[in-house]
Parts: sequence; C-alpha cells; structure tokens
Amino acid sequence: MIVPMKKVTLVCLVSDRESALSKLREMGIMHLQFELRGETLEQGDARHTMTDIDKVSAFLSEIKHKHNAKLLDLTDGLRIVQETLKLIDEKQSVARALGELKHQLEVIEPWGDFSEDSMKQLEDKGIYVYPCGATPSQFLKLKEKSDFVCEVIHQDKKFCLFAVISTTPLDPASIPLETLPKISGLKQLKEEIIKWETSLKEIDERLHSLAQGLKILEQLRSNISETVEFLTNRDSMSMTGELAYFTGYVPARDEEKLKQAAISSGWALGLHNPGPDDNVPTLVELPKFFRMVQPVFDFLGLSTGYKEPDISICFLVFFSIFFGVIFTDAGYGVIFLIAAMIAKFTVKNEKLRLPINLFILLSVVTVVWGALCGSWFGMEKGGLEWLNPHHNPQLKNSRMELICFILAALHLSTGHVLKAMKDLKSRKSLGHLGWIFVLFGNLILATRLIIFPGPYPMIMFILYAAGFLLILTCFIHWGDSAEVFSFPLESLGSFVDTLSYIRLFAVSVAAFYIAESFNGMGESLWHASPGWLYIPMAVLTVLFGHVMNITLSLLAVLVHGVRLNTLEFSNHAGLKWAGFPFKPFKKLENDYILKGE
Repeated sequence: MIVPMKKVTLVCLVSDRESALSKLREMGIMHLQFELRGETLEQGDARHTMTDIDKVSAFLSEIKHKHNAKLLDLTDGLRIVQETLKLIDEKQSVARALGELKHQLEVIEPWGDFSEDSMKQLEDKGIYVYPCGATPSQFLKLKEKSDFVCEVIHQDKKFCLFAVISTTPLDPASIPLETLPKISGLKQLKEEIIKWETSLKEIDERLHSLAQGLKILEQLRSNISETVEFLTNRDSMSMTGELAYFTGYVPARDEEKLKQAAISSGWALGLHNPGPDDNVPTLVELPKFFRMVQPVFDFLGLSTGYKEPDISICFLVFFSIFFGVIFTDAGYGVIFLIAAMIAKFTVKNEKLRLPINLFILLSVVTVVWGALCGSWFGMEKGGLEWLNPHHNPQLKNSRMELICFILAALHLSTGHVLKAMKDLKSRKSLGHLGWIFVLFGNLILATRLIIFPGPYPMIMFILYAAGFLLILTCFIHWGDSAEVFSFPLESLGSFVDTLSYIRLFAVSVAAFYIAESFNGMGESLWHASPGWLYIPMAVLTVLFGHVMNITLSLLAVLVHGVRLNTLEFSNHAGLKWAGFPFKPFKKLENDYILKGE
C-alpha cells in the first residue's frame, strides 16, 4: 500500500539550522524539499573531494592488490586519496620518460656502444664519422665514391645502417644522414632505463598496497556524500530575518514523533494533508513476500505516483505468470530453480536477496506451467490433457490463445478495479465497472473472431450494453470535449489491448519450435554418426540451441512481459509512472567515523 503523507512546514531560528537538520537526520522520518540554490564554496570543496575519491577508486579497483603487498595503516581515507593522486601523476611521468628512453635504446642499439664525446674526440683528430641509413641499392651506389669509407653496421633485405668515415667534413645533404639521440653511451642509457623501471615498480608496489584501502574509500565517499546532502539542505533553507524555514513530507504515522521533536527543540510546525498540486513522494510498503518485486521497479526506473493506485502486488503476480507463459518449458524452469537455490544458499550479499527470491518465484511458476503444458526442453511429455491434447495440436494452440485472452481480461480489469478503489467516493468507480464489462465483452468477441468462430452469444451484447452505459453516464466528463472525442478511440484501444496479449502465445510457440528444431538437428547428427564421431557435435548443437532459446526468451520477457504491465495495464489503471520515491533525510545505514588529518 502507499503510505499516507503529511505535508510539513518547519520553522526554526537561523542560528539553529544545523542543529535542526542534525535532529531530523537522526530521526530519519522526513523527506525534505527545497528550491536548490547556487553551490557554496563549502559544497564545492566537498564535491571536489568526492570527484577525487571516484577517480582514485576507479583507478585502484583495476589493480588486484597482491596478497603479499605490504600492509599499511590505511585508516585515513583522505591520505589514501592524496597519495594515490600523487602516485598516478608520478607513474604517468615515469612511464613517459621510460618510453622515451626505450625508444632511444631501440634506435641506438643497432649502432653499438658509442657516445657524443667519442664522436667529438674523433673529429678533433680529423676523423669524421656520420651515421647513415639507406636501401641496399642506394648504399652500393654511395659506396662507389672514393672520397670516404662506408662501414656496414646492420643490414637486412630492406634497409642498411652504415657509418660514413671521412678525413674531411661532408655536406649532410650529400649523404643519407640518420638523426640519432644525444646520449652519453649505450651502457649509461641501459642503466638509466633500469633506474626508471625500478622506480615504476616501486610506484606499482605502493599502489598495490593502497588498493587494500578501497573499502575505506567507499566509506569515506559515503560520509562526504552525507555531508554534501547536509550542506545542500542547510544552504537551501529559506530565511526571513532571524527565521529559517523549509517544507517536506512525513508519513502520517510519524506525525506525533515530529511534534514531540518540535516541542523539545523549539521549532514551529505546520502540518496538513497534501493538496492536489503538491509534488508528494511515494512510500510503498508491501507484505514481506511481495517485496521481491522492488528490484524490477528499480531496474526499470519506475515509481508509482502518490495519487495513483499501488499496483506492486498485481505487477508481481502477472509478471510471474507472463514469465512462465513465455518460457512454457518445465525443463528450463528446473535449471532456473536449481541455479536460484544455489545462489540462495551461497550468495551472502544482502542486496541480492530480493532478486534471488524473485528468480525463485519465476522459476517455480515456469516449472508448474511448463509441467501442466507437458513441455520439457522442447519435447512434449505428460501435462494436462486440456492444455496438451496430443491428438490435436491445433486445438492446443487455440486453447493457449484463449488463455492469453483470459489473462488480458483479468489483467486489464484488475487495473480498473484498483482505480475504482481509489475513486471509491466518486461516480467514476461505476465507470470503471463499465470498462470491466467492456473488457470481458472484448474477450468473447476476440474468441469468436480469432479462435472459435461462431455466433456471438447474448452475454457479449449485454456486457457491451451495460459497460458503455456505465461509461457514458459515470465515467466521461461531458464538459471536457477532449475526453468526449477520445472515447471512441479508447473503446477501440481496449479491444486492441486485449488482442496484444496474444504475443505471449506467439513467443512461447516460437521458443518451443526453436528448441524442437535444435533437438531434431542434434538427433540427426547422433544417428548419422559413424561410431562416436558426430556425438560431441550433436550435444553441442542441442546445448547451443537451448542456450540461445533461453536468451531470446529472457529478452522476450523484458520486451513483452514488462510492456504488458507498464503500457497496456498502466493505461487501464491510470498509471503515468510520474512518481518519485520517498527518501527521508537520515544517517546512512553504515555510518563510519574516519580519522582526519
């Protein structure tokens, strides 16, 4: 159910802003609403620190710290951040320098160990040495000249490195001169590379040690995020003279707690029911079993509006049914159930508890529905005779289509029931009853048109007549021309919505035939195999087919199972999914205290 809210206006002294917010955060019952203002310097500093933490966390998370890394005193998260940022800069500088030196080594090494000083000493003695490079043919032409000597240093089929030795200075333009880095010698260059590699290794070892502090960084970020929220709330308060005030919402059940806090703290409170134009957060509380639907809403980013009906339980029930109908294979359900139960007893992460419970429910529904339909890994075995008449496959398909249309009528009607309960004091509740009559009339019409052609029963006309009468007299606001003109389209749309549920049958049949086809290919390879030659290929073919089929069916659940809930059903339930969740201003569940500098 959606928890009723009270709108609160809280007034305190400007000097008491921080103490008031601290008290509210400690209570954790009030959703605050402010008009956000420009960021203050204090907020900016905190956000900058969070950005640094994110950068450091992302960098360190890519480092798998060694088990033998030196354990450090990592109680100060800010020092981890500062040191890591410094080491990142150092590592980049060292890597650049090392890259340049290695490039120099790559260029110099073929020429051997020499230095600029040795070249200078030879020039002083009247011997000029020029490092050159050319193709073998160009080298042979150059070697024919008699005024200097060419000594090959390194040669392959495509290129030749050689030294031109002359007793007189040569014009650089007359020879293919190579530009070499200025170094003090090959030995010294290699020693310098070793020194930088050692430095890089030391930095990496330090980073491996710092990577042990990732959990501390997560805790630090939580604390700073909490601080940013506190500062934003404090600096966004409206002020008049010596008074500061703000608005928010509390669950109606917590009204007395807030009143007692106001009396003890000297606040002024204004408490009243939210108005029609108020932007009220939504707090949905479900029985324990049905809370497993919340991960689906979180994944889809959906939130029911405060003034809209709560459809959480209905969503879970029909989503589970759609999941089972789309798969319609007990074998797949058994695999899902085994995987879910293993996860249930091995995964200790509390955040995954609800998704695992949801997957267990979906697996059970898949097993039950698949067994009733007699479908096991694309093979027909057993099942209820009515759902799986082996003597008449066409009748089986017709009955599956009928079940889809029945699901449509029940699902869409449930949306109108929920809306009628929300509008119970209004005559529109009778209008929703009219839409329910129309939907069951659509069920009969669709059955006669598509599945079992024949004369239309009188009950269909009675349902349509009663339904449209109630809609025209109790649902439509005749003063609203848009509502009047949209009525024919809505009537036609209700029939189209009913037909759209046949997609469940289409997807399940496609999945069955895909599985059956790959089973057939595997069986053909098995029987055609001379000895055991093709048997591994047969097994792999069947496995590939079923894995692909499961993947496609999961995508179908997201496309079709979710769509039927969030589009067709939502239209009939009057849902716009424009709500936002109730988030009370409170301390984080894991409140860590870190040492400062």
